[in-house]
Amino acid sequence: MSAMTCQYGRPRTLREPPLHRPSPPPATFVRRLRAGGTALLALLAWAVAAPGFVPGGALAAGGQPAGLVSGAAGEPSAAELARLRALAWQRGREAAATAERDRAALRQAGAGATATPAGAVVPAGGDPSIPALTLRAYREAAAWAAGFDPGCRLSWAVLAGIGRIESNHGLYGGSATRFSPSGAVSPPITGPPLDGRGVASIPDSDGGRWDGDTTWDRAVGPMQFIPTTWRSLGRDGNGDRVADPNNLFDAAVSAAGYLCLSGGGDLGDPARLRQAIYSYNHSWPYVDAVLGWARLYQSGVAVAPGVPGGPAAPTTTEPTAAPSTTPTTQATTTSRRPTATTTRPPTTTRPPTTTRPPTTTR
Repeated sequence: MSAMTCQYGRPRTLREPPLHRPSPPPATFVRRLRAGGTALLALLAWAVAAPGFVPGGALAAGGQPAGLVSGAAGEPSAAELARLRALAWQRGREAAATAERDRAALRQAGAGATATPAGAVVPAGGDPSIPALTLRAYREAAAWAAGFDPGCRLSWAVLAGIGRIESNHGLYGGSATRFSPSGAVSPPITGPPLDGRGVASIPDSDGGRWDGDTTWDRAVGPMQFIPTTWRSLGRDGNGDRVADPNNLFDAAVSAAGYLCLSGGGDLGDPARLRQAIYSYNHSWPYVDAVLGWARLYQSGVAVAPGVPGGPAAPTTTEPTAAPSTTPTTQATTTSRRPTATTTRPPTTTRPPTTTRPPTTTR
């Protein structure tokens, strides 16, 4: 499928603020936070007082994160954004308890492999806009990763690069796309059938639960997970105890978990980062394109006008070869082994397709 360029108007580009890394709180403070109650308030106060502790502005304070238009109607305040990222960090820290099990599942399933070769192009003068809710999902996923594995050091911009190629940040359906406040994308995004004709051959594994196809599997959601992958390593990213591949927050956190698990260490190391992205999708051109988009977003991201809520128009088709504008990218159907929680099935058929502060920097 081809990614589409946002058509909601001309965005404003803001620069990333310089990254400041204050010293983490002492271990005794962290232990006290486990008591709950007033500890949560202490965490939030600490998060607001420590801008940039998590890379990519994951706990930004003192102003809107880079790219968010200050005072935009309906947008959370800086303090609320910091609170949400602190909660995401906590969920990541709690998920770390099952990291060994997740690694075992990853080894058993094998490294992720793309079902369709990527035809991605590194952006040249590309559109730096991302919908506000999707940008929030990427940033919270990076904060989650900091809790899950402080040594992973995954940047939100890498997730944004993947999301741009896979579904244009959830906007593949164009004007038919709707985002719920909790991050559900409708109509659900599904890829072409994995029927062996130019793609991998993967018979149906979910009874059509996520992809609406009872004959063949299809990649699903804004980060394009195949159902077998989602069943073993799909995650709840927004705290509702449901893992939905068509939810922006769930998909972004699942991608973050997959990259941290498969990267084998610090993704601040360019070689490790390249290998982790390659594990996500076995295509070196895809890796180059993801990193190209990541550099673009890191240098300055703009917020696209808001995506409507409510039910989606029933006109979107599966994302196989939709036209796109500069730069051209063709999203791929990939297999990732992003941890299993309850899953929520799609609500339409076959369209286009908790709080401890971090103790190390990412």
